[in-house]
Amino acid sequence: MRALVLLLLAGAAFADGGNGLGSLIRWYLREESPVRRQDLLETIERLADGDCKVVAEAIRKGEHFERPERPALKKGGKPPAFDPKRPRLQPVEECAGDYADLVLPEGYTPSRAHPLILELAPLGLPPPEGTLLLRIRVGAHPQAKASAEAADLLVMSLLAHAFEVVNVDPDRVFLFAGEREEAALAWCIALHNPDRFAGVLAGPGGWREGLPLAPNAALFAGLGIVSHKGDRAADGFLAELRKFNAAHVRLESTGDPGQNAALLGPEIARWWGRAVRPPAPRRIRLVDDRGMPLRAYWLRLAPRVPSLKQDEVGRTWKQSVLAQDAVLEAEIASKDLVIVHAERVAAFDLCIDPALFDPGGVVRVSVNGQVPEARVVRGDIGALLEDYRERRDPAVVAWGKLTFTAR
Repeated sequence: MRALVLLLLAGAAFADGGNGLGSLIRWYLREESPVRRQDLLETIERLADGDCKVVAEAIRKGEHFERPERPALKKGGKPPAFDPKRPRLQPVEECAGDYADLVLPEGYTPSRAHPLILELAPLGLPPPEGTLLLRIRVGAHPQAKASAEAADLLVMSLLAHAFEVVNVDPDRVFLFAGEREEAALAWCIALHNPDRFAGVLAGPGGWREGLPLAPNAALFAGLGIVSHKGDRAADGFLAELRKFNAAHVRLESTGDPGQNAALLGPEIARWWGRAVRPPAPRRIRLVDDRGMPLRAYWLRLAPRVPSLKQDEVGRTWKQSVLAQDAVLEAEIASKDLVIVHAERVAAFDLCIDPALFDPGGVVRVSVNGQVPEARVVRGDIGALLEDYRERRDPAVVAWGKLTFTAR
């Protein structure tokens, strides 16, 4: 009977739009029942002949997406509910239009990948040619208007939905914010999702409370606009980011919108032309100030949470932060050796990237100078799909995870 169910699933998948594997992945992502999801997983494994590479390539190509010629965001659905203690992206298919407006570039076609700007507040500058624009109204969501964690999850959920309805280049996703409060939120979101954006363009102002997270800014390029009247806090914030990545740029506003467009426009265009999400580095340093996991490329940390306190993002959003930040630094020293230094970290994962870790091989991991622990690197289609289900990043998908405690 089980074999018949799997056979029927495979047949239905090929009948649904022609691409059987893409349809099965789409159904898997939408399925809430663990039992039915397991049936779909077994069918996917059979169709891919157990090869993680086949499934990862289907996700990278977007074979599971249904992208209409003239996409639109739906309105009127139930607002998504976010739990900061169990942070998860939530489906917004039925209500995305209540929190965002989608602006298509002239000549948009779903057959070609386009850069995407997530705009939290207008900058007064037109988007670059050929760029998708998602104007997000964070304040329209009952939780996100006051909670930085909920605002973060709303923005990332809308980004996940954008991938489903329009053809987005995952290495050219940007956060823009042209007001002081939203600028702080943009920096906050980027520093807590440091491997998801090519760049952040925000200003005036920075995020003073985010200074300890500056090492996370090594993974994206920022452009901060500061007031022509002077802003020591914003200058200090941008200077700290530049210590970890010289690609961060400081520009000074003239105070006149018309002059800003004329004088800053060429500098912004040069920054835009250079900003692209970099490939996974062999050394990553992460700082986590929240009581929830933080992921970047092949490294994920779970902090110790002895106590939490309330902090601000701008003057609008509140968040719960650790009394002392968790720090995790890892370097792939050789083909089979990873050196890790951890402070106030309960556990961490090495997320398997086949370009960096050899599936089927052995990797040794030394934590805080201890004798290296050897693990076999295994690819697993179920783990791959769950990693993608959690993050919805079609270009950075882990084939599996190796979990270690930090003693």
